[in-house]
Amino acid sequence: MVIDKIKWILIVEDDNDLREALARFLADKGFRTVTSSKVTDALNKLNNQKFSCILLDIKFDYRGGDHVVEFLRTEESNPNHDTPILIMSGFLEPALIKRIGRLVNGILVKPFELPALLERLNSVLSAPTVRMVK
Repeated sequence: MVIDKIKWILIVEDDNDLREALARFLADKGFRTVTSSKVTDALNKLNNQKFSCILLDIKFDYRGGDHVVEFLRTEESNPNHDTPILIMSGFLEPALIKRIGRLVNGILVKPFELPALLERLNSVLSAPTVRMVK
């Protein structure tokens, strides 16, 4: 990967092993990563730093990742209002996809292969802002 500009990726995932594996993999590919295991912590980070992309799990104990999506897309003053979001989940409910599908840039169904993640991430980062439409 040729890096013109450092790409910062926020990984929001409650599974410690997966979160750390994703961070190591992406760091090895030249990305800078910031991780979060909780939605409230992720929202704080999103308020304070601009990211190139957000890798977001949906299922959490307290608030779901869909809260992050809806917050970012409605808060125009947030630095990450238009930041691409890739959903990572093994629990995709049709009603959820219908509600947030038009607000995100892609979905990775768990389990996924790391090369597939890298391909999707590079595609999202190199494309103009294109969101899914459902």
